[in-house]
Formats: sequence, C-alpha cells, structure tokens
Amino acid sequence: MEEKTDSKNVKSIEKAFRILMLFDWDNRELSLTEVSQKMGMAKSTASRLLGTLVNLGFLYRSQETNRYLLGSEIFYLGQIARDSSDLTRLCLPVLQNLTKETRETSHVYIYRGMDRICLEQVESPQVIKQSVQVGSVEPLWKGASGYAILAFLEEGIQERAAVLQYGENEREKINAFLRSLAKIRREGIAVRHDTWDGGVGCIAAPIFDMYGRIAGSLAVSTPAFRFPEDSHSMEQWVWEGAMTLSRQLGYRE
Repeated sequence: MEEKTDSKNVKSIEKAFRILMLFDWDNRELSLTEVSQKMGMAKSTASRLLGTLVNLGFLYRSQETNRYLLGSEIFYLGQIARDSSDLTRLCLPVLQNLTKETRETSHVYIYRGMDRICLEQVESPQVIKQSVQVGSVEPLWKGASGYAILAFLEEGIQERAAVLQYGENEREKINAFLRSLAKIRREGIAVRHDTWDGGVGCIAAPIFDMYGRIAGSLAVSTPAFRFPEDSHSMEQWVWEGAMTLSRQLGYRE
C-alpha cells in the first residue's frame, strides 16, 4: 500500500515539474486551459497541481487575468543556481574530459572588450604540446578561440576587429575575414591550422549564457604537425563540450 502511495506521489511531483518546464522566454504566462492542453491532462488535475505550486510559491496567479506566472521561489532558487553556475568552477571537468579524449591541451576563454583571456586550461599529457599561460590576454581577432567569440558579437565589433587586424584600407581582406566569421556563426565551430603565431592548430566552439549571449569559447590546441587531417571527431568533442558548459550556464537551445 505504501509503495503505491509513494509511486503516486512521485508521479505527481514529476507532473508538477513538467508544468514548471512549460514556462520559457516565449511562454512567460499560461492559463489553466493552456497548461491542461500542453500537459494532456484534465483541467481538474491541472488545477490541483497549479494550486499546489501557487501555495508553495513556485507559481503566481494573477488576480486580473487568472494566468499563471513563475513565482518568487523560482526566482530565489534561480539566483542560487546563477551564483553557483560560475564558468571557472564549471569548466574544469569539461576540460579534463576533453584533454582525455584528444590528448591535447584544452582551454576556456572569456572576453573583455576586444581581448580574449585564458580562464582555465588543462595541458596535454604529451611531451610536445601547445599551451598558454592562464590569464594571458590576446586580441579576439587572433586564433580560433577568439574567432569563436567574435563571430557571435555585434557586426560593428567584428568590423572594428577586422580593421584593427588589417588596416582600414584593406577592404578585400576585411570582407573575407567577415565572411569567415559568418561561416563560423552558421557552423558553430572555428578551425585554424598553422595560425598567426606559427606551428599551431586550434579548434574552438562558442559558450553561451542563459540569455543566449556569447560568454566565451572552449578550445583544443595542438602542435601543427599533430593536427589531424580529418578533424571531424575533434570538432565534435569540442562542440559537445561547449554545449555542456552553455547548458550548465542556463542556455537553452
């Protein structure tokens, strides 16, 4: 008897959480009818679950419209989650896994202004390796890790970066650079072999925050001679790692 009761309670909790997950940027308010339809349940069941969530503070019911909005408890828990979702703390396990898979150095970069900054790094276990100093600063327009960030910034910033790199009179080079950023934006991955500082290969992917804004990039760097001819697997590992970090920061595709 107790097992049946426990099972019923678990199912009710699951339904309540599924109701909370109906709310997103496009559905900030929902009516009883909308919840009932989206959940595929009777209005009486939906009303009971909504009432419980309101009583607990997870939802708020507008007296004017009778529509439901996320409540103060969600905001409170969200603030705790936000403070806990620090990229510095989150990125190390992802970097360790990426270096384990690729046996190459992995890094996370953030950006400030027109610069990229190495936030964290896990070095390759191999004797010959490509690595940088944590905290080192380089321009966004140099290297795949910078491109992966720059491609998702405003067009005006991209134009400025191109001018700083090539000079304002090199319009052909500027346009080619802007097209390469557009390609990275479409494909979600930046690949650079034998880059500006010579003898280096790098693959990078963007990291997004909870608002869908660019937060940084995840990258793998190799000596040029060890950069794979077919980099598809490495690109996939980098992209998946970046998406893992993005989701941990609250990003939703």
